[in-house]
Amino acid sequence: MLALIVLVAVAFAPMLANGLVWDDLPNLVQNTAYRELSSASLRWMFTTGFGGHYQPLSWLSLALDNRFWGQDATFGFHLTNLCLHIVNALMVYVLAKLLLGRAFGETSSPRLTVAALVAALAFAVHPLRVESVAWATERRDVLSLCFLLLTVVAYVKGTSATRANRRLSLLALAWCTYVCSLLSKATGMTLPVVLLLLDVYPLRRIGPRGTTRWRTVLLEKLVFAVPAVAAAMLAVWAQSQAGALWTFKLHPLSLRISEAFYGLMFYPLETLWPAHLIPLYEQRPDATPWDIGNILGAVFVVAATFGTWRVRRKLPALPTAWLCYVIIVAPMLGLAQSGQQVVAERYSYVACLPFALLIGAAVGWFWRTPGGQSSRKKISTLLVACPLCLAMVMATRAQTRIWKDPLTLWTTTLRRAPDTPTAHANLAVLYLNERRFQLAHDHSLAVLKQLPGNRSALEVLARASLLLGDWKSAEYGARGLIRFAAHYGTTNTFAVDALATALQKQKRYDEADAVYQQQITREPTNAAWRVKLAALDAQRGLVEPARAELNHAIKIDPTYAPAYLRLATLQQRQHDAPAAVATLESGLAAKPDDVTLMTRLAWLLATLPDESLRDGPRAQALAHRAVEYSQGRYPKAVEALAAAQAELGLFKQALATISPLRDHPPDEYSADDRTRLDKAAEAYSTGRPMRD
Repeated sequence: MLALIVLVAVAFAPMLANGLVWDDLPNLVQNTAYRELSSASLRWMFTTGFGGHYQPLSWLSLALDNRFWGQDATFGFHLTNLCLHIVNALMVYVLAKLLLGRAFGETSSPRLTVAALVAALAFAVHPLRVESVAWATERRDVLSLCFLLLTVVAYVKGTSATRANRRLSLLALAWCTYVCSLLSKATGMTLPVVLLLLDVYPLRRIGPRGTTRWRTVLLEKLVFAVPAVAAAMLAVWAQSQAGALWTFKLHPLSLRISEAFYGLMFYPLETLWPAHLIPLYEQRPDATPWDIGNILGAVFVVAATFGTWRVRRKLPALPTAWLCYVIIVAPMLGLAQSGQQVVAERYSYVACLPFALLIGAAVGWFWRTPGGQSSRKKISTLLVACPLCLAMVMATRAQTRIWKDPLTLWTTTLRRAPDTPTAHANLAVLYLNERRFQLAHDHSLAVLKQLPGNRSALEVLARASLLLGDWKSAEYGARGLIRFAAHYGTTNTFAVDALATALQKQKRYDEADAVYQQQITREPTNAAWRVKLAALDAQRGLVEPARAELNHAIKIDPTYAPAYLRLATLQQRQHDAPAAVATLESGLAAKPDDVTLMTRLAWLLATLPDESLRDGPRAQALAHRAVEYSQGRYPKAVEALAAAQAELGLFKQALATISPLRDHPPDEYSADDRTRLDKAAEAYSTGRPMRD
């Protein structure tokens, strides 16, 4: 057991340095409902289908982590997952000793210990386990299996108990832990059927040599079936609440059945050769029931079923393990399709446990050899098992590292499976947030080649293209977003604005005007759209229509600062500085705490060429307020303060105020901003105020 703990800890140790990735962000970072241990939080845990799963005990365990670890909750999530997985490995060892002992007809022997250890290691340090352990969101996997293993151990011990009260106590314990497993995740909903198979072999309670009546066995399973059915219903409810269930129109029944065959083949093959594992095996939009993988899956399933049935009398462990696997994995084969995955490594966490026990049984069978060959075969077993175990530990360590952060996760996915649209989509969002706009643009286009209607890719494409000046791509993305919103009867205001901007930049002014007019018709009381239309009119030289729109916007919403700012700009361009100052004064009277209005008015009062309009003390007071309100994070307020100081003759102070702005990274200011800052600095250093 100590060796098992050490090996599992070594295999998964890198995950403790990992961050949060993928669904961790909406589930654990943005979601605050689970964090408190209040009555409202507990009520939420037991009544929500958030994320498509009913898992109140998993939420509770995450809340306890969050309470205990505080700022280090990410480390706490991973540490608890690892500890639960170590407990699961130990429980598999105990269960293997019980089941293999029944199969071998032994209660204690060296070969039973070795066989159980091999089974536990085959389960615990296999790279297929990484997704369930290293991904914080999959707490539900490790926690539900912990309770599920306790259930099976208690059940097996109960079936061998000689005293009736002890047997009932153990079965009652098994029922309680089973309910806890289902409240962590519904994976174990098929356990009653699995227990029935175990009653046939290796427990041998029913069948030719069984001593228990069928009626008794079925009544026991009925007790377990009640919470199993309830859990299945709650699982479907949670998936429907999250909108994760696919309709048969989107995913036909014939395709679901064929992909189920592929899934049944996938997990045993990946158990034997876990190469190029990735977090998402995505549905292809052009998939058909006759794809080669699905056909091979059907052949594999038929051959495996027929082969294990043929040897059922000689090697009963084979059909038992195969049937247990099929029954456990059945709810996750996509017949009720949920999400965009065809298969998922996390689905193997429970389903492949029979294979681990089968491997242990094979080692135990090989270990037992009569005569002088015993030592030779024991040495051979160790010479094969030890390098394989070491190889799995190293492969698992490497696999845990791809879950380090979103960038590593999705770049690794694309390196191993280049045609994964979701990986491109997630990288596009990541690069957009990092202001790496060309990469965001390219990855969003890669998504749209395969999934033309992908909303996330359309939005990233529109945003990145606007910033890159690729107006055609921005138009394409914006139009796609508008169609997507119209399908659901809503309006995407960003998309409307992006489309109008892209058309405007292409000098397609009439089309841009029509976009704004249509939006104004939809939202006649929204001042923002009239301000945007006024900006378009001003660009086209339609000054009076622009002025009329801005005055209408102010009438609709007297506190809408951008309307005053636009109108003042328009008045300045018409060389009517007094009107611009009066407009800003009116705006500030309507919205006294608006930093942009303070800043613009301070700048005019400090820099206007007309001496009769300049007012240095008032400009300084307004700029001070703007800097204070914005906590120094609005550069133009700082510029206005420096200009006001220079107007008052405080040139050294003005130069000291503006100097930090010139040290900002180049990507924070446009070329025009840089020119203005340099011009101001030159003026202040030579004792001249700024004039604009």
